[in-house]
Amino acid sequence: MPISVPDERLADYGGDREHFHHVLEFLHIPAVEAAGFTAIEPIAKGADLIHAEIIKQLDSADLVLCDMSTRNPNVFFELGIRTALNKPVCMVRDVLTTHVPFDTGVLNYETYQQKLDPWHLKTEVPKLTKHISAAVQRSGKKNPMWQYFGLATPGSFAKAAPTGLEDQISLLASRVEDIATRMNPPTVNSPSKAKASFHILRIFVNGRIDEILTKRHLKRKPNDVKVEVIDERIFITLKGDAYSGLVEEIGDSVCNQANKPTIVTLISDNGESQSRVFHPPDFM
Repeated sequence: MPISVPDERLADYGGDREHFHHVLEFLHIPAVEAAGFTAIEPIAKGADLIHAEIIKQLDSADLVLCDMSTRNPNVFFELGIRTALNKPVCMVRDVLTTHVPFDTGVLNYETYQQKLDPWHLKTEVPKLTKHISAAVQRSGKKNPMWQYFGLATPGSFAKAAPTGLEDQISLLASRVEDIATRMNPPTVNSPSKAKASFHILRIFVNGRIDEILTKRHLKRKPNDVKVEVIDERIFITLKGDAYSGLVEEIGDSVCNQANKPTIVTLISDNGESQSRVFHPPDFM
């Protein structure tokens, strides 16, 4: 879940930068405990945004409650890791988060009222408890994305996760590659190793794009942003003049943080298209 409210969304949450700490204390933890689990707070200690202890918990927890509110990219990064391990996850969002990346939008998640008044919590806590219990029953101790997308073999952590801040993004790419090498050869009825890896990477890229759009007070419309990963390259298609000033920002951000060549194509309202290629610093 988000640790704090982004500056551009403060007004939406009544100016309370600690809003999600209160959501955790008064909604999430009571609902998790009512569903029969012991809550482990997802607060990173120290300077690292993605702490080694969080990575460890993503691997060892019986269930992860994933709050997609504000479409925080770190949340989708952690969701990608949990998905790669094929372990249960329960997804929620608040009513102010109007849409989520397409990869998660096809799955079942609970929408909760962001207001924490006692009369709201009286109904929201039982609703969330019921959703958590239902998610556990449906999961069969497996990740819902694996069931929906027909993925085959889970990954595993071969060594301790990096703890440096600069490793926050590069960890995703390295884990994806590690998972791909450990997966069984594809069969007729199962996706290739690349498909499983690229699916996780698409979740991350869509999260980064949504973060940039949110900062610019823009909302993507259906089918106007497309992300593909082909041969270790990321292809992003933006449709509409509204994105004309975002090509470089999106390309630089995705390329540098995913550490993969990125091609961004802008298709204007009159149908003309222009493409730019972005290379990571160590690209040969």
